[in-house]
Amino acid sequence: MNKNTSFVGAYSFWSYLLIAIVFFNYLFFRTLVIDNNSFIYLFTFILNYIVLISFFLLVFYKFYNCIFNSEVFLAVFGILFLISGTLRLYAIEISIYNYIELLYFLSILILTIKILLTIIKSNNIMELDRGIYVFILVSLSSSNINYILISANKIIDTDIFHYISTFISAYMSKLSSFSFLVLMIAYILIFIKKVVMKNINKSFFFIIMMVILSIIAILVFGNSFFLIIVSFFGALGIVMYLPFTIYLVVIIMFLMTLFTSFMSSLVSKYYYPSLIIFTLFMLAGLDISNFSLRLISIFAIMEMLSMCKDKKDDTEYLTNNTL
Repeated sequence: MNKNTSFVGAYSFWSYLLIAIVFFNYLFFRTLVIDNNSFIYLFTFILNYIVLISFFLLVFYKFYNCIFNSEVFLAVFGILFLISGTLRLYAIEISIYNYIELLYFLSILILTIKILLTIIKSNNIMELDRGIYVFILVSLSSSNINYILISANKIIDTDIFHYISTFISAYMSKLSSFSFLVLMIAYILIFIKKVVMKNINKSFFFIIMMVILSIIAILVFGNSFFLIIVSFFGALGIVMYLPFTIYLVVIIMFLMTLFTSFMSSLVSKYYYPSLIIFTLFMLAGLDISNFSLRLISIFAIMEMLSMCKDKKDDTEYLTNNTL
């Protein structure tokens, strides 16, 4: 019988709790500007460390298991990612910090490409899902390359390298931002159909609630509301290249879909592992330099790989028993 290797698939309740913590961390710690002396700041500061410690342990456990699953490559670079990410938090000497930072970015890029290519090449996913994984790979890789070039500029101090890296970096920034925007739209379309519409009787109330809250927010905050929208995308590491109206519609629909999907799922007591994993990935955004967010992102794509393997194991189990 298939043994579920996905944490989200096995522990849905704790996964929903993690989602709540990550969302509040995103909303208060990364998006809104809060007075450092306020209680809310202290609360979000504690949440940030809860996120860091929780996902560090989860990711460490994932890579530790890779050793016993004959996935030595993932295990080695996974441990390298954890070590370099931790050292980067405490390194003081600038020259040492620059090399640790570059190693940290390179380990993330290698892990991202290895994990996502394994999923993309799998025969156990639908073509639509494969396309989504391709966009995930493009958005993360291009953002990662951008950070690698910025980091390498601190070590390789030549005019020609600065010129070339600046040109490539600008292109990678646009590519990652556009790709992630496509993923946000995909998130909206997928979970409106998969969760909201399937539970429309329960979802309708939450949809109306979000519409009312959005209208109230626009009326209360006025022009500041649009600055908050910019902050939402800034917290995700997205640079806004398209007309503002597009981003306004996308972020409102994204937050409505997120809230409605999770509330409908909780009320109906039916858990969607793909919703949890994809939401964690989306909330982690594209900020490669933030260790906590990279832990969330790496955990999410490793969960995607685990679910893909679970589907393969289930298929083989059913085939063997049918034969």
